[in-house]
Amino acid sequence: MSLSLLLLLLLLGSAWASLFLGSVLTYYPLHTNEDGSTTMVLRYKLTYDLCSESDVWVCLDDNCGFLSSYALKTVDQNSSAAWCQREGIQTRRFRSNAPFMIEFFGGPWGSNRNGVSYMAALTSVELRKRSDTGRVNSSPQTNVLPELRVPSNCQRDIDLLTFDPDGDEVRCRYGTRAALECVHCTPAPVLSLSSVSTHRGRKQVPRVLLRWSTSCTLSFSSTLPSDEGTYAVQLVMEDVARQPVTVTRDDGAETVLQADAPIGQSAVDFTFIVDPAVESCTEGLYLPRFLPPTPANRARLSAAVDRPLEISIKAEANISTISELLFSGPYNTIKTSSGAGQYTLRWTPSEGDGENQPFCFAVQAVFNSVQFQSELRCVVFNNYYPTDYNPQFNNNYPTNYNQQFNNNYPTNYNQQFNNNYPTNYNPQFNNYYPTNYNQQFNNNYPNYQTNYHVPPCIIPRWQHKRLPVSLSCN
Repeated sequence: MSLSLLLLLLLLGSAWASLFLGSVLTYYPLHTNEDGSTTMVLRYKLTYDLCSESDVWVCLDDNCGFLSSYALKTVDQNSSAAWCQREGIQTRRFRSNAPFMIEFFGGPWGSNRNGVSYMAALTSVELRKRSDTGRVNSSPQTNVLPELRVPSNCQRDIDLLTFDPDGDEVRCRYGTRAALECVHCTPAPVLSLSSVSTHRGRKQVPRVLLRWSTSCTLSFSSTLPSDEGTYAVQLVMEDVARQPVTVTRDDGAETVLQADAPIGQSAVDFTFIVDPAVESCTEGLYLPRFLPPTPANRARLSAAVDRPLEISIKAEANISTISELLFSGPYNTIKTSSGAGQYTLRWTPSEGDGENQPFCFAVQAVFNSVQFQSELRCVVFNNYYPTDYNPQFNNNYPTNYNQQFNNNYPTNYNQQFNNNYPTNYNPQFNNYYPTNYNQQFNNNYPNYQTNYHVPPCIIPRWQHKRLPVSLSCN
């Protein structure tokens, strides 16, 4: 960790009023604009013990683009209010397609046994055009619940979602301090990042700690009561080309990325709790067991843009009592219950949701005030446009709206929260603001009424080396 970034942590220490518990950082390209610039979405989940924390980012390069839209909204909160997960969506526009790195600082970790005090997560974004796909790279689309738990005498494999839209191989490893991927990087000693061979029945996982795992599976084996407690898990997920790939900059400069070379990277952080031993580890007794029609882990499902969809989840526990469904997905997902152990997740994908969206979920039960959690399951929705899709009726856009480039709006442009622009407004140049422009936060955003958000604190690289003592991100 560089001296300037350590200083940044100290200066921002008072900016966090809550404790960090987990995050997932991903990105994907949205479209190429008429002027040749690229629009990209940085999408991430942040979990704290409160729902009020803002996000702090540090640009480590000169090409972090400029923020064109931003939202930070609540996804889910467990019934005891011990944690609150929110989803951040940053839409960024880039004049140059040079790769860049951006660091997220999450503040102090919640109490844990492996000595992780502060949280930092690095995202490495490759904006150059790939020769194999003809487009900008996407990170692996993954997700995880912010808090996973298992009794100390039960074995469990945590199979993290590793779907890559470009068809790359996905690898996981522990973060390193030298690469600025974490502040305190001690792995959780009760978990092993392992290679997995799948057979009929249970997966066989060797108890050998590896730097890499092509399957991104964490293994927990039964342990001693002395190991019970809470641990911080900090992983780096990288997409790796299966064959040499040429990436090209706007100026024509080409770089060949060899097979097995990382293309981009994102972070996966969560809290792992080892609970007291239970009388039986058999699923369906104390530990909830999933039943049909619950989707299988890593299932790939289809989702039509602007068409509502449902995920039906059912579970049972004969001794404990099922208390809640925990999930992580898009912020506009609606969770409902239709009876004991029966839940539904409803979501309507939109144009800005990209090609894929991951969901993760688990069912939690309780017996004599002790909590038990089912296995983690994750699915990916592949979004598509239905043949009868008409943006005029689905998104309030005029019929001549060009959804591919999303700029150069016609004079009759009409959007629900963006309807006070003059007829000569051109978002391509972003140099003219309507009369409802809100300068309260000096963030170059018009007032989007209820959709308006204070943007994240983003500190450019040049500012790291001469940070003022009074620096804060509020």
